Formats: sequence, C-alpha cells, structure tokens
Amino acid sequence: MKKRFISKKDSESDFAVCNEALDEMDIIETESVCEDLSNPIPVKELIDFVKYNVKNNKIKKEFGSLPRGQIYPCSSAKMIGNKFKNRYGNILPYDHSRVHLNTKEDSNYIHANFIDGYKKSKNYIATQGPMADTISDFWLMIWNEKVTKIIMITNLVENGKCKCEKYWTDEVTSYGDIKLSLGSEESFADFIIRTFNISKNHKSREIKQFHFTSWPDHGVPLNTTPFINFLKKVRIYNSDYNAPVVVHCSAGIGRTGAVILFENSFEMAIHEDYVDVLGHLCNMRKQRMNIVENYDQFVFVYHALVEALCVEKTCIVSQNFLREYLHLIIPDDVTGITGIEKQFQILNAIDSQLLPKNILSAYMVSNQSKNRSMHILPSDKARPVLRRNSNGTDYINAVYIDSYKRKNKFVATQYPLSETVVDFWRMIFELKSKIIVLLQDVPLNTQNPQFWPSGGGECFGKFYVQFESAVLEDDIMIINLEASQLESQEEVSSFSMKLIQIKSWPIECDLPPELSTVLTVMKWINMWEKDLNNNIITVMCLDGVTACGVFCVSMHIIDRLKTEQEIDIFQSVKCTRTNRTQFITNKEQYTFLFQLTKAYLENMI
Repeated sequence: MKKRFISKKDSESDFAVCNEALDEMDIIETESVCEDLSNPIPVKELIDFVKYNVKNNKIKKEFGSLPRGQIYPCSSAKMIGNKFKNRYGNILPYDHSRVHLNTKEDSNYIHANFIDGYKKSKNYIATQGPMADTISDFWLMIWNEKVTKIIMITNLVENGKCKCEKYWTDEVTSYGDIKLSLGSEESFADFIIRTFNISKNHKSREIKQFHFTSWPDHGVPLNTTPFINFLKKVRIYNSDYNAPVVVHCSAGIGRTGAVILFENSFEMAIHEDYVDVLGHLCNMRKQRMNIVENYDQFVFVYHALVEALCVEKTCIVSQNFLREYLHLIIPDDVTGITGIEKQFQILNAIDSQLLPKNILSAYMVSNQSKNRSMHILPSDKARPVLRRNSNGTDYINAVYIDSYKRKNKFVATQYPLSETVVDFWRMIFELKSKIIVLLQDVPLNTQNPQFWPSGGGECFGKFYVQFESAVLEDDIMIINLEASQLESQEEVSSFSMKLIQIKSWPIECDLPPELSTVLTVMKWINMWEKDLNNNIITVMCLDGVTACGVFCVSMHIIDRLKTEQEIDIFQSVKCTRTNRTQFITNKEQYTFLFQLTKAYLENMI
C-alpha cells in the first residue's frame, strides 16, 4: 500500500528562510508522493553499485523519489510565541516527532526532532544550531534527555554569516538552574573534542561535544576519510547507551542528516551485511523535514560507506605494527602482490582527481609561467592566497597540508623559479612560517636560483634576509636566518627562522638514500617548533610533490602514532592527498612509509 505525503505551502511564514534548503526544497504548491522506499544492497556489491549508479544517475533518481517539503503538521513551530525560536522559517519540526521540554514555562517548544536509529527508537535528536535566545532551552533539552554526546557539524561563522551561536563559554555559566563548565578541549586537524560538566540540583554528568570543523561552506568535503575518522571517535566514546545523541549543524537538516544517515546505514551493514541508504532516509524524512537536504550530501554518504565498509582495515595498533609489517611484505601465492602493494592499488582506485574547474587560478595566463609543471597545480580551495601586490596577483604554486592534529600545519611548494622568489618570500612573511624544509639537493641555475643569502644579507623585493650561521651535520645542512620586511606596518616585522636541507637527496630520486635522514629532520623540527612558536612549516622540493609527499605523509603518520598509539598509513596518505592528489606517486614510496614507521618504532624500543 502506498503512503501519500503532501507538501504544503507555508503562507504564514514571515521570518528568515534557509536558502541552502531551497536549492533542493520546493514547498510552494507541490505534492510529494512516496512509498515506503527501500533499496537494500549487499556490502560486497556496494563499490560497483555506487560506481555505476553515480554515472547513470540512478542514485540521483533515488534521492529525487524521496518525500520533500512539509509532509506533516508543524503547528507548534508556527505558534506566535514559538516562531522566534526557529532559525529558518521554511525548516520546521513536525509535531509528532518534536522534542518536548520539561519546563514550568508556558511553552515546551524547542526546534528539534527525535530520529530513529538502526533498530532503536529515538536514538538521535536532530536540531538546529542554537540561537542567542534558545541556548537555555538547548541545555535544558540536554539535561532532560540525559544526553552525553553532542555532534556539531558547523562552524560558528561561515562565509561571514553566523551559523550557530556559541552555546558554551570557557568559564562556569548558568542557564536557568543548569550550570555548565568546560573541562577540556582537544584539537585535531578536522575536529575538536570538548568535555563539559553539566549540573542541576546537586546532580552532575559529563558531556562530550564532537565538533567537526572541516565541512566546507558550500558542498561537501572532498575527502570522506576525516568524516569517517570523526564518527569513529564519536562511536568509541563510552556513554549511556539509552540516551539519544544530539546532532546539529545550522538548520539541522543537511549535514545533520548526513551524519545520522551514515550511522544508521553503517550499523545496518555491521549487523546484516547490507546497506539501505534509501530506506533509512525515507524513514528519517518522515520524522524531520527535508533531512539530508541535497543530492551532494546523499551521494557523499554512499561514498563514505564505500570507504568505511569496503576498504580493507588498515589501522594497526602501534604495539602490533612490527608483527603486522612482516605479514604485509609477503607476496600472495596467487597474485605475487604483497599486502602493501595491494593497499596502494586500492588507494589509487578510490582516490579522486582534481577537475579543471577546481584549479582556475593556476590556469590563468598571468599565473601559468609561475608553475614548473602544468601537471602539478594547486586547487583554488587549497592554495595560500597572497595579498595582492602591484601586479594584482595573489598566486603561488603551493598547497596547505594537514597533520593529524593540526589543520594547515604545512604548506607544500615547488622550489622557487627566478620569477617567483619574491612571491615565495611574500608567502613566508604572510604565513609567518619560521621553518623551511628543503628536502632535495636542487642544482642551482637560472631557473633554480638560491633564494637565501649564503653570507651577509640580500633583498628579495621588500623583504630582507640576513644570513646568521650554518652547520652541516652528516648530510643535513641547517641554516639560521633573520628575515625582515622593509617599511613594514606589521607589529612584528622581523623574525628568526631555520632553513634545513637534505643534501643527499638528488632531484632524480623518488626516495632519499637513507630513511634515517628523514627521521632526523623530523626530530629537528619537533625541537624547533616549541622554541620558534612556529605557525606553519614550509616544505619544499623541486616539483612540490615527489619529496614533499614522502615527508608530509611521514609527519602525519608519526603525529597519529603519538596521539592515538595507532598507525594507518593508508589513511594518512589519503588525508594528505586531499590537497595534493599526486602525493606518493608509486608503490616504492608507499613501501618506504612502512619502512620509516618500522624504523621509528624500533628507535623507540
């Protein structure tokens, strides 16, 4: 029997609307008719299903078949006394699934809906980002529903617009008779974990807020890996299983829906070896208006499930790595391929490539001569944007790279051309980068100029660089420099910096002669970071890829190892490739990463 859902026009709405939702929502004079939709897919067939049905638009048709707009009454949300509590006038909670506040106030209304989980009723609360007038209601809901986990999938401000009011402070704060204090805050490259203590009437409990910070202003993340790792962190936190998990973004439908849809589908796969993304979302749409608001979010969930379910588990607890490594280097009896080589093949099969539309700045006529190769170009979203100079250019061939713990910890760039040396120093000053890592012994010529003075001082445009000292230790050159900006209006116009160069790594070679050299450079950097209060580390090789990839991924691997006591070389490569897709160009480099990790662990023992 078909169930019919009818979308109604909200002629009473006279407050703000969610423009993002309007892209996929038509609530004006339309009808949405929908069966109880379902499309269960065996996990073993998921890769092929997604691959072929993205191309033939079948998944897009799936999304288009779902009910949209208002399909159930929202009378409480439309009451005059409650309207101001809705962030957007066209996104309202249904009466039948809304959360009721336990309060003595006249209204028990809050803009939030219960959403069922996998075989668990009311497993989630989907809500909008709190507004200034609703923060107290938000914390009352958290207390009433015994919530211990909050998932936040928005930044407070995006693209200059307030998306969510900051509903916590660094000090003890009272919201009615509820007291809240921030206990701790731990930052990672893509998310922050905060621990709160909430108390009322001499009772208290701990609450974890998992705040994903890397969802872009528009669209979806380019890489599913940070999203998957984030939700893994949420999942392993032990809390009261019976309490619902609060999930919010700004409107509480798009990113919020993507989180809940992924989790429900993932749970089904674990228990049944099937996923039913369509079926789960159909049920979710009956509980909250337009949850998962557009196709990009819908297909993003499919891609995330492919990675989470179909890619061989590559995470190894650090104490087991040496044993696992011995298994991974053994060739398969049939294929002759080692476990490491198989991982590399899968990595290349699932990784996406940059599209020309994403690298428009690099293709501009005025910028093409600034690229060593038109095959190695920075995406517009990943490149440092320089302050425009008299020539009107803000371009340099460089990209930001994350470490495991810190967003944009590195900037990877090509060795400067004669015409880009000044641009290079502009970048150094604007980013306040006090450590430059030159990974290769680049032969000096007209196209590869020495960009630092070997004695005395030298001007590069309006930047003056003074040579202080140099020391050669084995095959590593360490140069101390003092850099200043002429006629600078900045408060700090000069600073000390370090240039460290590996002299034994030829530009023709994909790998250094000794892996211990890379470990030594990493050790020096860890020492300098604290002394120099460094912001961003500049990493450089001739093309900005070959050696930079090896080094940046190595840093990511060790950063994760120190933080989590686990190693996932596959995921470290995938994460660092987000902004530079050519990193780790061959299986030899991929194997080197395992060897370097092994050497690092052996030195720790």
